[in-house]
Amino acid sequence: MRARLLCALLGAWLMAAPGVLGHGGAAALSAHVAGPVVLGSSVVALWPALRPLRWVALPAGAWLLAAPPLLGYGPGAAANSLLVGAALAALAFAGGGGQEKVGGGWRAVLSGRTSEDGR
Repeated sequence: MRARLLCALLGAWLMAAPGVLGHGGAAALSAHVAGPVVLGSSVVALWPALRPLRWVALPAGAWLLAAPPLLGYGPGAAANSLLVGAALAALAFAGGGGQEKVGGGWRAVLSGRTSEDGR
């Protein structure tokens, strides 16, 4: 859960970083696209049934690591992108957990079983 919350905070930071750090162009566009994707998927991944969405942070982090040399960021934007990208890539592997049984699949639906009646 903490890893998902950290990813959500990093996504929010990505959205705010261009204004706070004063960079624009391709760096700002990249942050404004990756930020909401990371924030939204991290918040949704807090729900155990959607925990696999945590893996969205991995390609987002990989993009943030690859973008500075590809798009020619300035030093401040590059440092921010590299740090946030590395953190997101690492956090994608953290906090998978979710060993609790969620739902019951179609078999539970078709048999009429619910967790409340125990059948």
